[in-house]
Amino acid sequence: SSSNGQLATDNGHHRDSRTTRANTLSLRVRPVRPMLVQEKQGKVIENRPLLAVDVGNSRIKYGWFVPERTATGRVWPHCSDFLATPLAAPVPWETLRSWSGDDAFEVVAAGSNPAVVDETASQIRSKNQRSPWVPRERSGLPLVIDVELPERVGLDRLLNAIAVNVLRPADQPAIVIDSGTA
Repeated sequence: SSSNGQLATDNGHHRDSRTTRANTLSLRVRPVRPMLVQEKQGKVIENRPLLAVDVGNSRIKYGWFVPERTATGRVWPHCSDFLATPLAAPVPWETLRSWSGDDAFEVVAAGSNPAVVDETASQIRSKNQRSPWVPRERSGLPLVIDVELPERVGLDRLLNAIAVNVLRPADQPAIVIDSGTA
């Protein structure tokens, strides 16, 4: 990684001669607003709890994020609850309801297994009357994918890059380390 706002991860071929690793991915990331202040279908989501659903190849991870004010006064998402289930397990409704109560919240579902992402989002929509945001188009993400084959970069890695860019100071580089079962 370098101090120009690029992030490095281990997938793809990098075209920046300043990086010596052959198998790194450099993502130049445009500024984005904090995770809990974003636009979703024309409306602004501010300081609401968020259910994040990460669908992998062997399990589904559910995270409950609540707004929390830091010492500097910024509001950041804090993961107050987490659950991982096997891929074939049903959506854990009772647990999710115990996290949310009657509060208004948003749902984001993404991952490396598109068919299961769609099925899980559909279950959440039908049972909970929430319409999850399921990011699909790379063009709508606030980053530049600077690799030879950008279509081969997994959406999960791109979302990691966006998250770390929101969290890191603008003048500091960052490295995201992620592993999965694929």
